Amino acid sequence: MVRRVPSKSPEAALKENALYTTSKEALETVFRSLGQCEIEVTATKITEKAKTWLDDAALYFLRVEKQLPDLLGHFSPDAPKQLPYGLYEGVIVAEVKKQQLTVRHLCQTKIYAEVFDAVRAFLISPSKMTEEVRRFLSKRSLMLSYGAYHKVYIARLNADPATPRDNRLIDWYPENPFKP
Repeated sequence: MVRRVPSKSPEAALKENALYTTSKEALETVFRSLGQCEIEVTATKITEKAKTWLDDAALYFLRVEKQLPDLLGHFSPDAPKQLPYGLYEGVIVAEVKKQQLTVRHLCQTKIYAEVFDAVRAFLISPSKMTEEVRRFLSKRSLMLSYGAYHKVYIARLNADPATPRDNRLIDWYPENPFKP
């Protein structure tokens, strides 16, 4: 279910890398309105700095399983700001898919969220979520949950360069996690 580091054609990887960068910038923009945030593209390689955000169990997973989320980050809130429910300092993970989202993609994102003990997890695609997946998740809403009080948030990426960065993540499901 969780992918190994894939070997991709240079053309396919280039398009996906552009989505990684755009998604990373969009997430950093919304998180930075609440505090300090740094996100790295980790789809093929994880930096030593990113490893400092992780605990021993997550480092074990990286070393033995050789699995990498597309984006990995760390968030530290600014003290005086009111934060959305359940958001506090910690790791952020995101999976970015260029195709239509599936329940399998959600499961992959949940695995990373649990392994890396993420305070927020995201599944992002430029494609709108299908009505079938939306209907399924409305009947199985616990599929979005991980850990004690966390959930995976799904968003559509508007990759149009003319769109301001703070409006690039749209069509949130089940809700926008950045609204207090």
